[in-house]
Amino acid sequence: MALVAILISAAIIGSVLNVMYSPEMKEDLLRPRGAPAFKEGGEIASRRASAPSTGEASVNVVEVDLERLDRMVVRTAFMVLESENPDAVAFKVRFEVESLGGYVESMRVSSREGRRYAEVTVRVPEEKFFDAMDKMRALGRVLEEQVRGEDVTERYVDLEARLRNLKAEEEWLLKAVERAKTVEELMMIERELWRIRGEIEKIEGQMRYLERRVEYSSISIVVKQPPTPPLPPQPPTPDFLRVFYGALAALYVVVSGLVYLVVAGSPIAAIAYASYTAYKRIRKPSPP
Repeated sequence: MALVAILISAAIIGSVLNVMYSPEMKEDLLRPRGAPAFKEGGEIASRRASAPSTGEASVNVVEVDLERLDRMVVRTAFMVLESENPDAVAFKVRFEVESLGGYVESMRVSSREGRRYAEVTVRVPEEKFFDAMDKMRALGRVLEEQVRGEDVTERYVDLEARLRNLKAEEEWLLKAVERAKTVEELMMIERELWRIRGEIEKIEGQMRYLERRVEYSSISIVVKQPPTPPLPPQPPTPDFLRVFYGALAALYVVVSGLVYLVVAGSPIAAIAYASYTAYKRIRKPSPP
């Protein structure tokens, strides 16, 4: 049952070993004490004799890897252009990008508030990134521009180290299959192999994703029409028909008032005249 105990220990401390130890050191820890190590070609030898005696040597190896690797930078850009014909600019963007070996990831043309808009996202090879930016600037008036770079070198190197350790653990488990003596031991090894291979596939997918992002830079472009200038205020145009109708209405009011005054004032005027006539007769002196 010693092999069963070893497999359980490997499952518990596997994640710690992936971070802290190199594949050679991890295999030495997981191998039963005094057991030989397998080399390629089937030869048996002890790895402890060739393994570094201190942890400092392992750190130096990682530093060399980092210095040897080129920096992995994910470049992205965002640009806002102004043009009288956003639809034509969108197709020019596609033509220019394809001429540089890139491709259009998405394109959308729409109208909002009476203005045409075009939104295009493209991907270009990393070495053609700045050439593509120059070509995009020439397609319209630049209103806004942003360029960003994300260094993913450390992340990629970390994934690479984890992948290396997981593959070493997978190799050790494959060798342990040959030493399994019972069906129970074989099933435990198979379960552990499935787990390790799942983690390997996950890390390989993350590495491929980073490689694609570094290899092809992303540029997002928004093209919009300039706003329509407001029309100058126009002097009011006289409406002669309205003026004529207004004059007729005023005349009607005047005539109506006069008619009302005549009709309503006639009795009063007659009474006043009769009173005045009577008064004059009374006041008229009699002859001597």
